[in-house]
Amino acid sequence: MMAIWIYIPMFFPILKQEKVNAVAYIIVDFLNRPNFLFSFQLEEMAKSPLIEIGAHTMDHFALKVWIKIKLNIKFLRVRIALQKELHLPINSFAYPYGSFDQQAIDLVRAAGFTNAVSTLPGIKDTTDNRFYLYRLHPGYMTGQELLNFLAQDQFQP
Repeated sequence: MMAIWIYIPMFFPILKQEKVNAVAYIIVDFLNRPNFLFSFQLEEMAKSPLIEIGAHTMDHFALKVWIKIKLNIKFLRVRIALQKELHLPINSFAYPYGSFDQQAIDLVRAAGFTNAVSTLPGIKDTTDNRFYLYRLHPGYMTGQELLNFLAQDQFQP
């Protein structure tokens, strides 16, 4: 499965219409702020069989700058907060700004996540890199422009 980096709430109606699976990575402390996701939107998406809810920290600080104890608490808090709110398992994590190192990978794994996405470009995902899965960032490309982007040799398996 190819991971494409889009703003899920804006594209949710299209994803439903086309029956496309997606993961929405949530920054818990940003819920209900202007220009961010509202709780009612999150609850609607969480009910959809097409959408998996993943964690994206409580506050979106780059992970390399936090010390280990604070990071461990942040990982556990975000996972617990989303699971409590949605009554769903939260298994996937997205590194804020794509910032991660081996310590961050170890803490994501220890917090109980089964995978994590990076901002490294590409599509080759294996069990060896399940804690830094690649993604594509198409930006504002849509339609044929997006299809042409995905058809580039660098993205072919």
